Amino acid sequence: MLFKFVAGPRKKKPGTVPVYLNVYDLTPINGYAYWLGLGVYHSGVQVHGIEYGFGAHENDTTGIFEVQPKNCPGFTFRKSIFIGTTDLGMKDVRGKSIPRWVNRLARLGKII
Repeated sequence: MLFKFVAGPRKKKPGTVPVYLNVYDLTPINGYAYWLGLGVYHSGVQVHGIEYGFGAHENDTTGIFEVQPKNCPGFTFRKSIFIGTTDLGMKDVRGKSIPRWVNRLARLGKII
């Protein structure tokens, strides 16, 4: 008897480092709107004990910034949601810097 071997997708081992989405309220109205499935929120991704967010901050480089988890200045922490795991090390998570052209328009707007 002849067997035909068909290779399917390999199952990837799950990562070992937890990744969380930290959610913040942008307005006190969220206290009510949240329960209706509404609201205005800010979020950051937490991995390796550092939270990465995107938005306005005091640095000139990019819109990406690092903060202590669950303590993003200017926002009220609401909840942390487990979104998966990764095997990337801290160096790999931090990665390369964003190309300058990505935020060119934002820098131009800051000048005007």
